[in-house]
Amino acid sequence: MELIELLFRSAKTVLKGIDEEKRDAILSDGGKNVVIAGPGSGKTTLIVHKIAYLIMNGVDPEEILLLTFTRSAAMEMMKRIEKFVGKSAKKINGGTFHSFCNSLLKDYRELLSTNVSGGKVIYPRNFYRISDTSEIINSMKMIPEYEEFLREEKNIIYTITDYQTQQEQLNKDYIYFLKEILLNFSEMDNKGFINTINILTDKLSSLDNRKAFDIILYEYFKISNNLVDFTDLQRIVYMVLKDDHEFQKELSSRFKWIILDEFQDTSPIS
Repeated sequence: MELIELLFRSAKTVLKGIDEEKRDAILSDGGKNVVIAGPGSGKTTLIVHKIAYLIMNGVDPEEILLLTFTRSAAMEMMKRIEKFVGKSAKKINGGTFHSFCNSLLKDYRELLSTNVSGGKVIYPRNFYRISDTSEIINSMKMIPEYEEFLREEKNIIYTITDYQTQQEQLNKDYIYFLKEILLNFSEMDNKGFINTINILTDKLSSLDNRKAFDIILYEYFKISNNLVDFTDLQRIVYMVLKDDHEFQKELSSRFKWIILDEFQDTSPIS
């Protein structure tokens, strides 16, 4: 019944009331397209109608990836798409950047967890837990061996969050710094992080030793306790996707259409 209804819904339904510029974007048949528009100009409408048009013209909804900045925005778009194409909308891969990366981490955990460190340390391991940065730091302060280092350090959360959100530093240092921690993890675990800090601070040359130490301590705690923060969700996927051509091919074959909402609000990694 749904298929019959779908056949009766022509492209004219999707294009009804759409202005010429949006129509061009909806009818575009591939390649990279950037739509620049201000608030209230109908960006969400464009995305909804674009995806509905694709499905009505034979694109498998499972091959469509819709990424947006908030969960509520993703849910709203899915509901609106469903009005055009029915239950097929439920097959679309849609959600936030973090939820998508988390799903990849679950689906390809062995590949990602092994490749991120070159096979030296498995991170994250099974049953990893996602926490935000402040929760992780509060957990650190409850453990005596960490609390000793943090007792006089009031700004560690600012050090971590500032460094995570600086685009220039993310590109140069922070993304791949996780790999440096993992490569040195066994030595840190056996001899303690104090003995290896000089090696690792060279990788964070833009920071003084105290800030570099805070970041090393934070990363070491996460790895030891199988914790992942929200930056890690994107960082781990990015690191492997950038360097692993087989993983690139896998995702390219899985998602033929990738549509991003609110691109200006994405993180430096996104």
